[in-house]
Amino acid sequence: MSYIKFTFLASFSISLICSPIGFSQETKTIPPEKPKLVVGIVVSQMRFDYIQRFWDKYDENGIKLLMNRGTTCLNAGFNYLFSQQGVGHASISTGTTPSDHGIIGQEWYLYLQDKIEQSIEDQQQRAVGGDVDNGRYGPRNLMCTTFSDELRLSNNFRSKVFSISMDPAPGIFAAGHTANASYWFDNRTGNWITSTYYTDSLPKWVDEFNAKRFPDIYLKEVWSPLLPVESYIESLPDNN
Repeated sequence: MSYIKFTFLASFSISLICSPIGFSQETKTIPPEKPKLVVGIVVSQMRFDYIQRFWDKYDENGIKLLMNRGTTCLNAGFNYLFSQQGVGHASISTGTTPSDHGIIGQEWYLYLQDKIEQSIEDQQQRAVGGDVDNGRYGPRNLMCTTFSDELRLSNNFRSKVFSISMDPAPGIFAAGHTANASYWFDNRTGNWITSTYYTDSLPKWVDEFNAKRFPDIYLKEVWSPLLPVESYIESLPDNN
């Protein structure tokens, strides 16, 4: 069977009230001009054709719900070729291409300094809550604003923007320059961490969540496909 790598990324404006954004062609309900909550989810490496290919495997309250009750854009894309982590996330969050937002790859070579720099590298920052090498990050190399930056700028920073991602680059580029916080998973400690670009200490709720040690619990579990292996006929055999 085949497994799809999922990188979960959510950037959203927090509020106690959630108003719908998309609307179905079958309903006459008009969404509000200013929704109380916006949630963005990016699934890395999931091609658009996977929606139809694996349609029968999806739950009715997951992707099927979004497709059936939402609005689908069938012809949306960005005119660039290089597909590495961070490049696509920056393009989605800014609405422009690498030549304008500056994230041309996962890393690049700095000729004058004779060094390789990561797209999210910022040596002026340090890790908060995790390994030092997984926290010297920030949006310094992002050369333009994101949609979440524009949201914050539009109302004198009254909106709140947070991002959560398994990897730092997707979360940082979704959050933009002005986010309230961005959190990512630290593979060395098993904690959710951030950098000093956003805060000097983790909030209490993040510390409490880390203390529950969910990664250790999950590692003790037996992981198997949701359905019988022989039912996955949409893919070629996979040894992963």
